[in-house]
Amino acid sequence: MLAWCVTSPGEVESEARVQVGNFRSFTSGQVITLFHEPNAGKEEHVCNIYIVDWGSVIEISAFLCDSADSLRPTPPDAEPAERFLVIGDSISCAYSMGKQWGRDVPLHGAWDGYPLLFGRLLAGEGRNVGVETVAYPGITLVDQSSTGWQKDGMVSKFWQKSWFSKEPWAPADTALYKSPTTIIIALGANDAGTGVDGLDFTSQLRAFVERLATAFADSLTDIVILTPFYSMSSGRSRFAAATAALVEELRAEWAKEGGKPRVHSVSTQGWLTHDLAPDGIHPSVEGNQVIAERLREAEKSGWEPPAAHDAAG
Repeated sequence: MLAWCVTSPGEVESEARVQVGNFRSFTSGQVITLFHEPNAGKEEHVCNIYIVDWGSVIEISAFLCDSADSLRPTPPDAEPAERFLVIGDSISCAYSMGKQWGRDVPLHGAWDGYPLLFGRLLAGEGRNVGVETVAYPGITLVDQSSTGWQKDGMVSKFWQKSWFSKEPWAPADTALYKSPTTIIIALGANDAGTGVDGLDFTSQLRAFVERLATAFADSLTDIVILTPFYSMSSGRSRFAAATAALVEELRAEWAKEGGKPRVHSVSTQGWLTHDLAPDGIHPSVEGNQVIAERLREAEKSGWEPPAAHDAAG
């Protein structure tokens, strides 16, 4: 499924621009009208198209314009100067079981999820940002093996072309791909739920972070690791302390090496409550908004705890 948002250049996207009527399931060969305004004259408009289902694949055959209109590439100075890549699981997909609990569900799928909400908060401050999400429901960080069969975790799946394909992918494979300047990793909830060993989790997280730093070396300035979200019944993530310790290790090592991105650990402790995660783990509509606000606060402080940020200032 798709959502799209038509704005004027520099205008921040809003829910008023993405109506339920513009959110449809498409069939092969279907023609859709993205924008129709006969009296627009020579005004410029920007149309952003979003794949809002975690498992969707879409192929666009052509863009059709009226004789009075023209399709223009994005000007270089309009390309996002800051590009955020969020790597996560169902929590980052805006997946919600809210309807079963009498709560609202994100109406426009991932467009209402915290990654894109976070991007719109920054855009509302006049910043030119872009946000990309790679997230799959149920995915663990680590690869898991059982009786000779491997279920790929994100450490492997990220480097494959899609959820449905094991064909390798690398940034260099896609000429138009804009590499991220900041990567936010939000994984670990499913690892905790499936009993992954703490040492295995941190060792594979280290390997994943190191590979990301190498693959995106030309653009990457920051890697942000969120301590894993956790079920309300547990009250905390059992990987939180180890995640923070790993970040300190990487900082010390990379400071000696030089030329590496900054790496940060951001605690998610207390971000969600039972009211914001009605099924105990997945955020509601309001929960996604809260996470986006928390991320904006963390980004404003340089991805460091407020006390550390104040001391550095």
